[in-house]
Amino acid sequence: MTLVIQTIRSVFFSVLFNMTIFLLLIISSFNPAYAKTKIKRITAKIFNPVVIAIDAGHGGQDPGATGQHGLQEKQLTLNVARHLALLMNKDSMFKAILTRNGDDFISVIARLDIARAHKVNLLISIHADAAPNRKVRGASVWLLSYRRAETEMGRWLEQHEKQSELLGGAGRVLSNKKANPYLSTTVLDLQFSHSQRVSYKVALDLLKELQKIGFIHKSNPENASFGVLRSPDIPSLLVETGFISHLSEEKLLDTDRHQKKIAQALYKGIRHYFLTHSLQITHQKVSDSLIRHTVKRGETLFGLSSKYKVSISAIKKVNQMKSDVISIGKTMMIPV
Repeated sequence: MTLVIQTIRSVFFSVLFNMTIFLLLIISSFNPAYAKTKIKRITAKIFNPVVIAIDAGHGGQDPGATGQHGLQEKQLTLNVARHLALLMNKDSMFKAILTRNGDDFISVIARLDIARAHKVNLLISIHADAAPNRKVRGASVWLLSYRRAETEMGRWLEQHEKQSELLGGAGRVLSNKKANPYLSTTVLDLQFSHSQRVSYKVALDLLKELQKIGFIHKSNPENASFGVLRSPDIPSLLVETGFISHLSEEKLLDTDRHQKKIAQALYKGIRHYFLTHSLQITHQKVSDSLIRHTVKRGETLFGLSSKYKVSISAIKKVNQMKSDVISIGKTMMIPV
């Protein structure tokens, strides 16, 4: 039912958009400059692309795994990443960002910085697996492990400047040394929970598509402590395209045709997720939905609840409050 409603909404807005453009084209015969400016503004407002960071694993002096016939993981991943970026950028729904577009060595931290600088909605890192047992084959999809996430969140809490950088407006409040540490933990935990939910659901869609083109090594998303999956604030996935150590799978992975099939499967999986889930929710960070309010004389929790249209329990939860009493001059975080 949800998919049907979203499809109807999509068709409605598409028709509305086309009608508007048609009218502006008529106006353009009288005032071309005005119509051109208006079309650009309307297009920018209606189409807010989903930004995807595509990370080709390894590179430069780090070749990654090497197959028995000499296929290097770093080249395979770059080829798939480029094919995927082309597919994404042909679709007005997406904007693809490559963390590397050549045989360059880029540190894990730098890859994440590139993704964060572009405010991506999803990071997908492409790799190829290897194992001593050369009979093992098939693709798999990995997510950030809870243990690694807890470690990273602990580091964030110790670095006040890092909190501000990663959590936007709310981070600037939380990075204050006087801020409630429990509030910081709550916001970071909410952010990770959101990212983990998105990552898991996208992973399921990717696995459905990948099994259509080849063997699957892990039928369900797995959790791991890979370095590139260290950001709890960004929904992140690592895709093992297959085992480069498997003789026949290496030959397959080395063909342009199969590399394009992998890219197509990843594109379809990602697109399916964003078509069936609210983009507004996906685009919005939990931390960006918190605002700061300084309590004035005469204000009450009920009054704040009415003013910001949010439940009293939600305000109390975010601010770690046990009673309904609020003090004048107290700075509170309000979830909007």
